[in-house]
Amino acid sequence: MKKNILHLQRNKKKDNLFNFEMKIWNYTVEELKIKGAYYTATEIYRQPQVWQKIYDEVLWQKDNIQVFINKILQNEKLHIILTGAGTSAFIGLSLQGTFNRSLHKFTSSISTTDLVSHPFDYLNPEVPTLIVSFARSGNSPESVAAVKLADQICQKCYHLIITCDKDGKLANYESKNGKFVFLLPPETNDQSLAMTSSFTGMLLAGILIARLDEIRQLQDKVHLMCNYGEKILNHYAQNDPRNSETEFPTCGFFRFGTTIRNCHRIASEASGTYRWQNYLQNRLFPRIPSWT
Repeated sequence: MKKNILHLQRNKKKDNLFNFEMKIWNYTVEELKIKGAYYTATEIYRQPQVWQKIYDEVLWQKDNIQVFINKILQNEKLHIILTGAGTSAFIGLSLQGTFNRSLHKFTSSISTTDLVSHPFDYLNPEVPTLIVSFARSGNSPESVAAVKLADQICQKCYHLIITCDKDGKLANYESKNGKFVFLLPPETNDQSLAMTSSFTGMLLAGILIARLDEIRQLQDKVHLMCNYGEKILNHYAQNDPRNSETEFPTCGFFRFGTTIRNCHRIASEASGTYRWQNYLQNRLFPRIPSWT
């Protein structure tokens, strides 16, 4: 099968969204750089613009993606594995249900660390397998090891790689099987420790690719999401600094996948007690102060 590698070349204009005259959450760019917060702040702040770019790119590449996926979906017993290393693994966890519902194929979310350490627990030589890899840089050793093992074990193995770095090892992985690399806009290749635009960008790309048949109907929803994101970032966060100064003893999240990652991120950067659970669990255990 012919390999398809997507390179974003239509947006070559340098991103001049942030200059030294503007402020982000009442800080100038120069002040953010002095505080060592420039990358984190700007990567969070520009997410709505990035989301729109990702939608436009998926729409532009719709036919190429559709040809690749449709041929794979002809395998009756296809197993789709959503994978990633570290934070990227939570993208697959968030999208497992979406892929199941939209592509009507059995889908599992398995981190690259689990695939590499116990490959035969998840890979069957007799079962056609599509590995959907999410990776910011694609340079994690287990990211490349996971796709190599899948190629070695599965007789029919295909790869859909969603990544932010065109120069990463995963984007340039040579597979004997079918491979399609979808590259996000270069500004999603976050430089800060916290994955922000890379996480939400790959998550959105995964949703749009899984629901490719609905891509035009989803345009209004993506536009609304971008507007809400800009309103939150430009109005609430900008005008109410108490949001970042308030101390709270307990923080709870609902849903799954992304929820767990949010909980981990806050727990790693603040003090307090954090928990996640789905809606029904909250009804059953509303008074539990924390889970360990």
